[in-house]
Amino acid sequence: MSDSNGQTRRGFIQTTAAGALAFGLAPLSRALANEGSKDASRGILHLRLHTRKLALLRAFYVEKLECPILEESKESITFGAGGTKITFTSVDAGDPYYHFAFNIPENKLALSKDWIRPRSAILKRPDGSEEYFFPSWNANSIYFNDPAGNILEFIARHNLKNADSGPFSAKDILYASEIALVVDDVVATASASKAELGL
Repeated sequence: MSDSNGQTRRGFIQTTAAGALAFGLAPLSRALANEGSKDASRGILHLRLHTRKLALLRAFYVEKLECPILEESKESITFGAGGTKITFTSVDAGDPYYHFAFNIPENKLALSKDWIRPRSAILKRPDGSEEYFFPSWNANSIYFNDPAGNILEFIARHNLKNADSGPFSAKDILYASEIALVVDDVVATASASKAELGL
């Protein structure tokens, strides 16, 4: 998959997330097949991630992305991001970070840029622009970071007929539709994921 300037999604992730491979999960494939649906349950239902910066992430997801807290303890916190639950659990070792993408209404990418800009800097392309277009997915994306260095993405998939009116707000974060995996052998992991998990 590449954008109109030859930048591949994988290439972008490799340069910003140390060689991660991004792919959509099976529920997303079902959503793409049913273009008329706005059903949030078609995305990733629950992401369970690690962090050493739990307090900073709590502030960012609540105050900046306006995600409600669904569960909280001393060691973990779970946010609602549209139809996806995101749980961050505190760890003592390493400095884990991830890439994941949120579907937004297909007509609201420009509005999402205005909404996110005061909350988090939009990551720039090598040519200085902010937006990526992926012809094979018919999708436009922007990328930004949270305080733990996670690479977040807003993606407007134009084959999903989920356009909405009004200004962009937190309610337009529909669900997570991608999570990246950092692996030693990309080809073997992709083959195993397809064979064993149907991804």
